[in-house]
Amino acid sequence: MKASVLLLVCLVTTITFGCESQPAALVLQPALLIEVNPQIRAELQELVSAAIGGISVTLGPDVLTKDSLLLIERSSRQMRITGREMQRPVKFQLLTDGKKCWLERLPNGALRELQVSCRAARAF
Repeated sequence: MKASVLLLVCLVTTITFGCESQPAALVLQPALLIEVNPQIRAELQELVSAAIGGISVTLGPDVLTKDSLLLIERSSRQMRITGREMQRPVKFQLLTDGKKCWLERLPNGALRELQVSCRAARAF
């Protein structure tokens, strides 16, 4: 009898806590920034720099406004003697769920929420 009561308690507990309302998985799609100003560019530079180990980065004035992908390459001072960088660039992608914007480091999927306005990129 004790075993069946214990089993019943475990079952009820599992169902109660296991079936709690789980947050819906985010459905993210590629996005573009609506506006870029010095403050937004500084926020992006800080976030990207932190994601790649504190290395200083420079972003253009139209960053993430025409393409949702951001590629960070090494500077010419760090290039090999061949004059061409042989390492792959670090990739980021701007994503949205229609309400918020995130920057995802590819391919590991680390997401960072941004305090910017963005819109879904049109599929081509």
